Amino acid sequence: MQELCHAEPFKILTNSCWFGVDSNCFNRATLPLQLMHATVTYQDTMPLSGLNDKGHTTLFDAPPDLGTGSAASPMDTVLESLGGCSMMDIISILRKKRKELITLEASLEAERAEEHPKVFTSIHIKYSLKSPDCTLEELEKTVSLSLEKYCSVAAMIRASGCAISWASELV
Repeated sequence: MQELCHAEPFKILTNSCWFGVDSNCFNRATLPLQLMHATVTYQDTMPLSGLNDKGHTTLFDAPPDLGTGSAASPMDTVLESLGGCSMMDIISILRKKRKELITLEASLEAERAEEHPKVFTSIHIKYSLKSPDCTLEELEKTVSLSLEKYCSVAAMIRASGCAISWASELV
């Protein structure tokens, strides 16, 4: 099955990888595709309301010149999603190692391009973990696994050309 992507440069999506002008391929070999669905609705005023196939709602807004400023922007949610996705991996891995987690926080800072489309050009994440039995070395290995292997959001952002850096600390 092939699907055309209506964006520049022209790309074709297959169940194995993206092919395009830059020939980036995610080496996903024969992974089955997982379908997701969402609907985003505008009803006479901001914020927009997104509804996913699990029944969860997300609100999106823009600054007062276009919206009301009452909800996160789409780019805010992408940045937050990177933090959330990687943290879910980190929590899962550390729990499997039977580590006790008291708190985990990811503080993210992003730079965006000045011209449209104003994509992220670099993101830095600082992870702060409070745990009575996790070492800094274990945390760093876990963060590395998340960002380099498991986190889907990180993979998509990196594929756009954005650099992702990180640091971690025990508090």
